[in-house]
Amino acid sequence: MLTGRVKDNPNTVILLDEVEKAHPDLWNTFLRIFDEGMVTDNKGKQVSFRDAIIIMTTNLGNDKIVEMLTGKGTGFAAKIETQLSTKESPDRNMVEKLAKESIKKMFRPEFLNRIDKTIVFNHLTDDDYLKIAQLEIDVVDTKLMKKGFILNYEEAVLKGLVEKGVDTIYGARGIARIRRDEIEDLIAEKIMSTQISRGSIFELNYFNNLFTVEVIKIPKK
Repeated sequence: MLTGRVKDNPNTVILLDEVEKAHPDLWNTFLRIFDEGMVTDNKGKQVSFRDAIIIMTTNLGNDKIVEMLTGKGTGFAAKIETQLSTKESPDRNMVEKLAKESIKKMFRPEFLNRIDKTIVFNHLTDDDYLKIAQLEIDVVDTKLMKKGFILNYEEAVLKGLVEKGVDTIYGARGIARIRRDEIEDLIAEKIMSTQISRGSIFELNYFNNLFTVEVIKIPKK
């Protein structure tokens, strides 16, 4: 599949997400690609990767950052225990140090020496979290719009999504879960429990750690 795509689109970007989870045989394959710019497909034909950009992502080092922030172990039980224990942002220099140390332990020197650049991403800021929360509310807005309803909400709703859905250990992943479990379920209950006509307005608010929804019904014509 890979060689076929590259053969058809030689000027392409190849993304290997969370490469640390791959079988070592894959690393051996890409070691040859990095070294020679070529690889042989299953039909014995050589395929050139010389015009491709290869990007690999990894979460290596994150476990050390979690341990540093929480002062606890990073096993399965510890992750449950400390999921919302801190919103502290780790030190940038320490993040780079731990990430690069973990990468060196995982990959062989000959593999790393053929990588042009290692980039450690910045952690998300409060402004980034609000933008992600806005995207999640847009999901709700779109779903209601398709049903003929209108969604109104205050900025407190976005801040509530960030407050309940963000922590240093898991980042912004929890925002989508809060949107589903605490906002969409609440709206769905309103729709199922009352007769609501198209054009009705859902007023979404957040106060005292709780999302609330009020429905302004539009009379049927």
